[in-house]
Amino acid sequence: MRAVVACLILVMVAGAALSAPAKAPTKASVYPGQLAKAKADGKILLVDFFTDWCYWCGQLDKQVYPDTRVSELIDKYFVLVKINAEEDVATATKFKVTAYPTIVALDGDGKVLKRIEGFEEPKLFAADLEEAVELQKLRAEAQGLKVDLATGKAEDAGDKEARLGYILLRLGDTKGAAQWLTKAKADGVDTPDLTLNTMLTTKTGGDLVKALDDWTVANPESPRKWEAEYALGMAQSKARQWKDALASMNQVVAGAPDSVFGLRAATQVKPLEQRIADDSRPATEPSTGHG
Repeated sequence: MRAVVACLILVMVAGAALSAPAKAPTKASVYPGQLAKAKADGKILLVDFFTDWCYWCGQLDKQVYPDTRVSELIDKYFVLVKINAEEDVATATKFKVTAYPTIVALDGDGKVLKRIEGFEEPKLFAADLEEAVELQKLRAEAQGLKVDLATGKAEDAGDKEARLGYILLRLGDTKGAAQWLTKAKADGVDTPDLTLNTMLTTKTGGDLVKALDDWTVANPESPRKWEAEYALGMAQSKARQWKDALASMNQVVAGAPDSVFGLRAATQVKPLEQRIADDSRPATEPSTGHG
């Protein structure tokens, strides 16, 4: 997936045990019943895939779920189900689980709203739960916008097309987002937000880095400033521009430490510092093993 606002490719998954589910007989899954319960209750199904030997899965239980904010969010908005990926192999395979813990948030129809791979500290985990709640609302809004636009009589069609494109981008549908953003542009919408959303759906590599860099310079007062700066750091990481990526991440951490982007950026600082240190080693010295 290309760089997106809420679901961007990480430099590395911290605190995750990597392994494919064992090929063993699958126990009867609790997933269908719990999904039905979540739908009936109007909640999000939160599926926690774990294994008995996964250290970070245990830390999630000890450090994260008992956190006051996390537990409040789960009680109010979620149905939590824990699935041993080595026992319910079919469900783990269905959701392409290859690292533990993996937490998948699903709407009542079983569509993925968000994935969390690896251990996260409570503040970031809570922020990701809040995002899942927001994404559920955005998915419902997108359905309404599609109905309005399908009639061909929608007022402010360009604005609605731009909004729908943004929502689809947030939901990870970059192809659909690009189509609606293009329509919005054709209908006369020309805003910094549309420009940002369009570049996130259509550009990659060095082109994306340059476009995001230019956008952040041109829009220093935008409410989406830190979002764009974080996206820039991730794009720089993917382009192996480690020093630039570190500078971008540090800027987000300093400017918006408690935002979801600041919390995510903070998880990238140490891995980027290690990348830079590895690249600075003489050829005769062993590296720490990064690819």
